[in-house]
Amino acid sequence: MGKKILVSFAIFLNGCLGYKPFQPPPSGSEIWKKEGASEAMVTLALLECGSREPRGRVPGLQETETVNDDVLTRLCMEKSGFTSDSQYSAANFCQMLGNKPTACNPGIVPPTRDVSRRLNSQFCKAFPDADVCH
Repeated sequence: MGKKILVSFAIFLNGCLGYKPFQPPPSGSEIWKKEGASEAMVTLALLECGSREPRGRVPGLQETETVNDDVLTRLCMEKSGFTSDSQYSAANFCQMLGNKPTACNPGIVPPTRDVSRRLNSQFCKAFPDADVCH
């Protein structure tokens, strides 16, 4: 009987605290914020900064983004005026990495947004009718 009460209490607490175990990490368009920017504008910027899957893991897209690519995308987003929780910043991400990619080196010049990078992205090839691919 005691185990049932304990399990019931754990489930109750779980629901009350809003804890959701086994949730995927947030997508790039959920992480990055900028005053007045819609989710579509964030997705557009992510693609122009080189993100392969700006809306999270998309079935059918081969994930080919390297850690170095990820850092460069973060640097580009920050250079473009977007912010995120500190855990997602390029500096904190580089600090967490044991084997640092080239993009973590001091003095690296962040890439700038590029429309052709967005239009030629794997995402836009897979989803040419997406609003950000025109």
